[in-house]
Amino acid sequence: MDIPQFDPLTTTDPLPLVARKIWAQEIQTVIAYEPEVRQAATIKGVHESRKAMRRLRTSFKLFAPYFQPDALRPFNRTFRRTMRRLGPARDLAVFSQKLDAYRQQDTLPPEHAPPLNTLATYITQQRLEADNQAKLAFTHKRYQTGLPKFLAFLHDTNRHNQTYTPMDPHQIRHILPILLYQKIAYVRAYDGHVATCSDTELHQLRIEFKQLRYTLRFFSPLLDTPETSLLKELKQHQELLGDFNDASVALDFLTNITIPDDNPLLIQGINLYQTVQKQQLIHLRQQFLIQWNNFLSSSWFHNVATAVACL
Repeated sequence: MDIPQFDPLTTTDPLPLVARKIWAQEIQTVIAYEPEVRQAATIKGVHESRKAMRRLRTSFKLFAPYFQPDALRPFNRTFRRTMRRLGPARDLAVFSQKLDAYRQQDTLPPEHAPPLNTLATYITQQRLEADNQAKLAFTHKRYQTGLPKFLAFLHDTNRHNQTYTPMDPHQIRHILPILLYQKIAYVRAYDGHVATCSDTELHQLRIEFKQLRYTLRFFSPLLDTPETSLLKELKQHQELLGDFNDASVALDFLTNITIPDDNPLLIQGINLYQTVQKQQLIHLRQQFLIQWNNFLSSSWFHNVATAVACL
């Protein structure tokens, strides 16, 4: 079934229609990269597919109140499981890229090269297995049956919508300020706690930043400000926390490697790179704390208020 074609967003669109317009754009990205993932599990294909599916799942949560209960649950489950099947390929690709960058530093002690090269060879072998799994992600029954159902849901613009009266707030201009400030509230709730947050809590803050950024991205054509002016600063925070999460994931991966007794170079390489990741976590935490304090004192919140005033 074809992806439905919708007119651009307008401020008077009802929420169920707004949702379908956004979902049509995101599923178009997923479908566009599907052949690339199936054939070669390229880094870009896997990454862009996962991002689009994550945006879909974020928007399911955002728009769930405007549909009948559980109407979106099967679609959310389909994309969640597909994302999980693509996850190891993405994580190991990032691990490999950052390990390669570290190995190529001029300041790397010569005696560290052999064990880190051995670790890189091991990661390459693991990536082959993860890439093969990613190539099959779109062939699983849940995705194969779920995608046509989702496209049919997009085409039928009255299906499973919540009912409302003309006096109920149901247009995007009625609801968008509330949606944005709810997402902002989840981020600002960390104020006063960031300095003592655990790694898990910082990961959750990254998710809150990401959901806020996606919400702004969805509705940027309707806001009285250039898209980049609001999204750029959020992206900086999200990317820094993303680097923190990558280091945390790398450390967990290194900790859980089953090390053969007859490979001392691999053992040494793991120990060396574990130390690197621990130092990276300390550095990134300090860097984010500075960035967070600057964010709270910036004009970003005033700019949001100005942007939504046009609605």
